[in-house]
Amino acid sequence: MQSTRSTQIVFRWPTPAFFRTLVFVGLVGSLLLCFAQSQTNKQFSSPIIEYLKRPDKDILLGEAAFVIALELEPKASFDVYSREVSKLAAEVMAYVGTNKSPQKHIAALNTTLFRDNPYRYDTNDYHGLKKKNHTVIGLIESKTGTCFTLPILYLIVAEACGFPIYAVSAPQHTFARYVISNFYGKG
Repeated sequence: MQSTRSTQIVFRWPTPAFFRTLVFVGLVGSLLLCFAQSQTNKQFSSPIIEYLKRPDKDILLGEAAFVIALELEPKASFDVYSREVSKLAAEVMAYVGTNKSPQKHIAALNTTLFRDNPYRYDTNDYHGLKKKNHTVIGLIESKTGTCFTLPILYLIVAEACGFPIYAVSAPQHTFARYVISNFYGKG
């Protein structure tokens, strides 16, 4: 007699902490690629090592991106970087106003980043070989980036606005996804 017992597969959404970790790993991977391309044997500095020691819940994407960028651009100014992220977040929130819908959040981010402050894909660097295209600081300075740094800036500004937008990784690409807490019954 065959068993009629069925196996139920339960899908669980990854936690926001998982997404932050995924992006941080991607940032470190991008940095390693830059080191490999420049053929240096440089060791990670203590700020990155110290940042990696933090509990996952204490890792902020904007801070992590800046700490990692300092490896490639040691003269970068956190104040300049922080002011630009704050300015972008304030512009997004001005568009959002009191409307809390996911559609409004996404529209405000897209309008702010891609129309009002025209950040663009660097069409002269399809393979991501330019060092400046591996950091958000390079993106902020040049307004051009790659399919990795553009979504990272998007996520940093979203994080500053308190929007539940997280990274989705695909081969050689990073995307952003708005996570609705009660979607598919998740509460």
